[in-house]
Amino acid sequence: MYFKDKKKIFLATILILIVVGGIAFSIYHEMNREEDIPQDNTNSTQEKEYLTNIDLELYNNDKTIMWNLDSGKLVREDEGNIYNMDSPSFEAYENEEILYTGHGNNAIYNNSEETISLSGNIEIDKNKLLLQTERIIWNQKDDIITGEKGVKLTSPELIITSEEFTAPVSLNRIEFKGSENSRAKVEWR
Repeated sequence: MYFKDKKKIFLATILILIVVGGIAFSIYHEMNREEDIPQDNTNSTQEKEYLTNIDLELYNNDKTIMWNLDSGKLVREDEGNIYNMDSPSFEAYENEEILYTGHGNNAIYNNSEETISLSGNIEIDKNKLLLQTERIIWNQKDDIITGEKGVKLTSPELIITSEEFTAPVSLNRIEFKGSENSRAKVEWR
């Protein structure tokens, strides 16, 4: 018989152990590789959760002025520290009377810095005044609104252009600022 020789039996046993070990190693390696591959890309690119049709109320420090901020979509970021909003519109009220309305392309509310910034073709309508700028920032710590990146105020009597403006949240007193390259100017109509 073929397996009568002890050397042949030993050699056959070693060969079988090598084959079984190789198969076991392959199965083990394949199982670990499947665990490392993200299923449906949920681990590598998680979709951000968002809310739709948002209506936020923000108040100045003495609670006399309220901003009602509407947005079609709100995305929570940075563990709830940042709220990013698309196509925001807002209305400012004092004692339930409307002060002004406005809209922009994007708004970011930073909870830790207590600021809200709106950007992208901002237009604020206050009675017969139209204030246009690329970006406004409401610093809620000192209740100051700042406009940046070009400002234009249009009224029936005049047009004011400047680089920036600062004003209280009521927008009852606006200070226009120019720069060395672009001065603030007034044009009478």
